Amino acid sequence: MTNINWSELVDATEDNKRAADMLIRTDDGTERRAPYNGGWIYLHDSTHTVDNKQSITADTLTHVTIDGLADDSTTDYRRGISLDIFGNSTIQPFAIGEAYNINLTFRISKATSTATFAEIDVGIGSDYSTIIARDRRALTKSSGTTDFLFFNGTLFVTAPFAQYGARFFISCSEDVMLWDKAIMLQRTHSP
Repeated sequence: MTNINWSELVDATEDNKRAADMLIRTDDGTERRAPYNGGWIYLHDSTHTVDNKQSITADTLTHVTIDGLADDSTTDYRRGISLDIFGNSTIQPFAIGEAYNINLTFRISKATSTATFAEIDVGIGSDYSTIIARDRRALTKSSGTTDFLFFNGTLFVTAPFAQYGARFFISCSEDVMLWDKAIMLQRTHSP
C-alpha cells in the first residue's frame, strides 16, 4: 500500500519536465520524492571545422576545446543539468558523488606515419595533472586519410573533480590535424 497522495502531485508537462521529481521507494519501504536530475547535452564545436582544422604538435598535451556553438548542439534534454556544465571546455559538476557518461568524438588526420596513436587523458585537480581516465587509440588509416575517433567512459565525481572540474587532453605521437569535435554528457547519478 502506498502512502502517496496521488491527487496532490503535479501533472508532468512539457513546461515542467526540467524540474520533474520522481517517486522512489527505499529498502525500508518508505516512499519519497527525489529530484530527477538525469538528462544529457550534446555540444559540437563550431571553431575547428573541416575548413579550419586545429593543429596538434606531436607529444604535446593539448586541452580539447569544444565551444558548443555548432547548429546541431542541443541542451533540450538536460533536465537538471546546468547550462554551464561544460564551461570553458571543463566539466563542472554540481556535487560530489555524481556520475557522468561521456562520449567524446572528433576527426583526426596525420601526415606520414603508419604507427601513430592518439591518447586522451581526463585530468582533475588545480592544474588538471591528476589523470583519472586514459584511453589510447591507434590511427590505423593511411597518411592523409581521416580517422573518426569515439571515446566513451563513465566519470565519478570526487572532491577534487567537484572543486576544479575535469578537462580532456589529447597527445599524439605525430603532428595531427583535429576537427569536428563534439561531446555528449549524460548525468547518470545524482546523490
